[in-house]
Amino acid sequence: MSEIITVNNLYRSFKEGKKTIPVLNNVNFSVYEGEVFGILGPNGAGKTTLIKILSTILSPTEGNVSILNYDVEKDAKIIRENINFVYGGEKGVYGRLTAKEYLVYFCHLYKIEKNRIPNLVKNLMGKVNIDQYQDRKINSFSKGMIERVHLARSLINDPKIIFLDEPTVGLDPDGARLLKKIILNIQSEGKTIIFTTHYMQEADDLCNRIAFLENGIFNKIAHPEVLKTEAAKKTGKYLLYFEKKHLKCINEVVKKNEIEIVKQSEIGNFIYLTFFNKVYELDVLSKMKHLAITCEEKNLTLEDVYMLNFSRKRDRI
Repeated sequence: MSEIITVNNLYRSFKEGKKTIPVLNNVNFSVYEGEVFGILGPNGAGKTTLIKILSTILSPTEGNVSILNYDVEKDAKIIRENINFVYGGEKGVYGRLTAKEYLVYFCHLYKIEKNRIPNLVKNLMGKVNIDQYQDRKINSFSKGMIERVHLARSLINDPKIIFLDEPTVGLDPDGARLLKKIILNIQSEGKTIIFTTHYMQEADDLCNRIAFLENGIFNKIAHPEVLKTEAAKKTGKYLLYFEKKHLKCINEVVKKNEIEIVKQSEIGNFIYLTFFNKVYELDVLSKMKHLAITCEEKNLTLEDVYMLNFSRKRDRI
């Protein structure tokens, strides 16, 4: 696979009075043609700033960013002809227009030949499953339908790269599931997709590779399964089921060994406790098992990997 985006020694900061606030700090990575590349991180990590630089909305403070072998500062006009951008939520949509009118309007903005517009709009609406609603005004659409209209609009100029910023934010499970299916269908046509998200399962389902961004620095970049496998070499995840009378003893083991608690629930006189434990600390696990009715090892999820690497505050019982 060829590199379609390369980022070298990228820095971005903002002025706040006399202070300089760093947002991105020596970021380096590449994105390959045809992949779905996810950027994950907490609020304020620099995800949206990075996306804006990659899509030529912002300029780097320092460093080199190349899109399709073009420089983001010198060749922004050429890059913009080959990319598109979708914000999550309802930004940038004209609610008084019908879905068809909205897409026709943007076809004119993109200077699509008039004789091509009817078929193009029809194909785009079918691709995102809104063709049956083409004559309804967008302000009557659900959030999921609005996101699909955004996606259709992003395909008008037949971009090589599509940037998605929190595409499923605020969607119900069915809406998110349909949108993810459409995104994968778009990828199958050879498009490269870069997106940010807070939803770990969404990233796990969609991404060929994931980058964890925190405090403006990329910590890890890898396929979701690689990230989970690497984490599992150091940390196990266990579900412990025990009687409530043993809670004090379990608490002592947890506090003494600084065990990471994932979840705790109580049902009658019994407690279910999900926790992380370092794989080499078998004596600690043995003490927990001794007090339990059952102890089951669970597979790590991408959310677990995120918690182990980035969560500043972890729950304790």
